[in-house]
Amino acid sequence: MVKKPNRFLVLYPTNPKWAPDDLAAFAEQLRQTGLTGKNHRPGLFSAGPAYLELIVYLGCSPQIALGETETATTIRLNGPFDKPEFMTAANVRPRCRSCRQTLDLEKTLGWADETVTCFHCNTSSYASKLDWRRKAGIARLFIEISNVFESEAVPSDSLLEKLEHLTGQTWDYFYWRDG
Repeated sequence: MVKKPNRFLVLYPTNPKWAPDDLAAFAEQLRQTGLTGKNHRPGLFSAGPAYLELIVYLGCSPQIALGETETATTIRLNGPFDKPEFMTAANVRPRCRSCRQTLDLEKTLGWADETVTCFHCNTSSYASKLDWRRKAGIARLFIEISNVFESEAVPSDSLLEKLEHLTGQTWDYFYWRDG
């Protein structure tokens, strides 16, 4: 049987060095905001009672699977890692921020602090600073929301404000596909 790819909306602090001192306390704060619900196992939760207020679905008829079924949306805390991790799918092609040309890169995971030189304009920058078009992020902690197709949903301003209030950090998001 072929594993069906899962798609995620991933939230992350814009300061890649930040991570909570106490992950359990942070998880409890997320539960209190209503983003997360039942704890399935450490770091994995069902969507909470305020999920549909905090995550805004776009379009006329999105498919949203909530509840406790095997295919329901889950929220996973991925991390914290000892150092910032770069997260993107293997087939994503970023653009140079100077000339806006698409770059074909041979590797995409684990090298956010490596320098990349644009083949078109010779501008050098860190891989994490390229324009990944909301398909990559770098952090020590990621909040992964399953069953969200690219551009199908976005975090509400209210959620981003709540995360900033809880952590003292601004937050951003991207879309990721596993498999």
